[in-house]
Amino acid sequence: MIDREVRKKVLEDMKAELREAHSRRDLTFSEIVTLNGYHITTCIALEKLMMFAAVNRWRRRLEKTAIEFDHVDRADMMAAGHTDYFEKFTLYCMELACDGKVAEVR
Repeated sequence: MIDREVRKKVLEDMKAELREAHSRRDLTFSEIVTLNGYHITTCIALEKLMMFAAVNRWRRRLEKTAIEFDHVDRADMMAAGHTDYFEKFTLYCMELACDGKVAEVR
């Protein structure tokens, strides 16, 4: 079981990582790429890939096995469309880093 203080640190790191990805939007917005079977802008692809890397960095630190990209992709889709997307996506990524899954009920 991961304690509350570690979860808080992981969540802070996830927020910092997503803020960093958002800061690069102007540099990456114009292209369309295919990622995991979907056509998306490069800025969205960058966000998902950066969060995937951040989740797995924490999983290594916590001595857990790596997760697959599909997990982060699914977390992003669950958060998409919500007014608090940033909060939800980073929370889901924290859950992936600590627990390897996202809690089902929201």
